[in-house]
Amino acid sequence: MSGSLRSHRSAMLAKLETTYATDSVPVAGTDAVVLQEAEITQMDADAVERPRLTPHFGARPIALTALKIRATAQVDLAGSGAAGTAPAYAPLLRGCGMAQTITPATRADYTPISAAEESLSLYWFLDGQRQRALGARGSWGLEIAANQFPRLTFEFLGLYTPPTEVALPATTLTAWREPQVANTTNTPVVTLDGLTVALESLRYRHNNDLVFRDLVNRRYVNIQERRPVIEVAIEAPTLTAKNFWALAEAGTTFAAVARHGAAAGSIAELTAPRCQISQIARRAADGVEMLDMTLVVLPNTGNDEVTLSVR
Repeated sequence: MSGSLRSHRSAMLAKLETTYATDSVPVAGTDAVVLQEAEITQMDADAVERPRLTPHFGARPIALTALKIRATAQVDLAGSGAAGTAPAYAPLLRGCGMAQTITPATRADYTPISAAEESLSLYWFLDGQRQRALGARGSWGLEIAANQFPRLTFEFLGLYTPPTEVALPATTLTAWREPQVANTTNTPVVTLDGLTVALESLRYRHNNDLVFRDLVNRRYVNIQERRPVIEVAIEAPTLTAKNFWALAEAGTTFAAVARHGAAAGSIAELTAPRCQISQIARRAADGVEMLDMTLVVLPNTGNDEVTLSVR
């Protein structure tokens, strides 16, 4: 009897491609990903039914088309270990339509682009099987919750390749930094319109629109559009301190900033300079009034609506 596959024995490798959908051959020594969680759909396809008239009831034969792979992953949000060095998760961000700018000894910045997006070769290992997704592009998000490890979230769409039997690799993970729990010490800055807020949770979604195109002689994943949002839950300030209701009614734009990490080499900061409140609601938690808000993240001149800085 063949052995079963154990889902906890898994690994992911990711490497940027030089030529779209040409395997960049990620290796366990330099391209491994430290995962909080992950899930992969090994075959996502459309079923095309063969037209056929018959004198009886019954299903028609099908053919599977538009073969693709969907994968989600969550990784620790942390610094790179040294200011001016790209973090280990940089290739994942770049595969989501984010440009990388390195300022030596100072910072690594990730900002949106609207053309010439990079792509990834993703390898997923599951206890003796390997699944490859080539030409993968994705979308990303960021989650910070009080007294939890913050994380980056990713969703990828790539070209399907059949799984093969390959031994689980011994990965090298030294480039990945240890995360810090989100709290007052480790998350020193969370501001909305300049007001320091008591944060319960913040959730950023880049919301890339991923489109799979399957044509004769051409198959690819395209990023068509993006509509970023921030969902934030805070203790309600007094109206004198900040009247978010008035900001929502007037359609006023303001900056949102969340910085995790206090020392150089451990800092990751999300900045959205122009946010607008699209939803606002009250609720109670432990007898304290809370505000739940959804913010639309707007560009200014273009490709500048959000920056993730690691320093």
